[in-house]
Amino acid sequence: LAANHGKEVFLCRLDDTLIPLQGALDGLSAIEDVVMVGYPIGLWDSTNNFPILRRGTTASHPASDFQGKPMGVVDMACFPGSSGSPILIANEGGFATSQGLSVGTRIHLLGVLYAAPQYTADGTIRVVQIPTHSVAMASTHIPIHLGYYVKSRELLTLKEHLMSVLGTIQGH
Repeated sequence: LAANHGKEVFLCRLDDTLIPLQGALDGLSAIEDVVMVGYPIGLWDSTNNFPILRRGTTASHPASDFQGKPMGVVDMACFPGSSGSPILIANEGGFATSQGLSVGTRIHLLGVLYAAPQYTADGTIRVVQIPTHSVAMASTHIPIHLGYYVKSRELLTLKEHLMSVLGTIQGH
């Protein structure tokens, strides 16, 4: 299809090899540069068929489970349409490690964005699910540029469950 339209296809698979093991997470800093790929409030480059790329930092240590749950926090603008977006540490060139300065490329899939705390106009803070599309809201919610992500290791749990279900279906 791409050849018929004179286009090239760029594909970047996010597979199991990008999910960091606990040892790799332990070696990270509490503040790491992160990238999110998605479609905030439905925005994208429709001419070139590209998503929106955003930068931010981790707001909780990637090795620790925030509030005792398999989730983490990023300091990044997270709007409706961003839910389901991958959160990645994507370093190219020089970056700091627990052993000192390293040169090269480092990519870790930290997780998938699912919610964001928001400040309301009446002064309360609520954590709201980030919808997958823009919706009208009756009250005024002010993003505080934080996002919650499900840790990537949970994707492995989901994969195991799906493989089990598919195996059961194929066995009958």
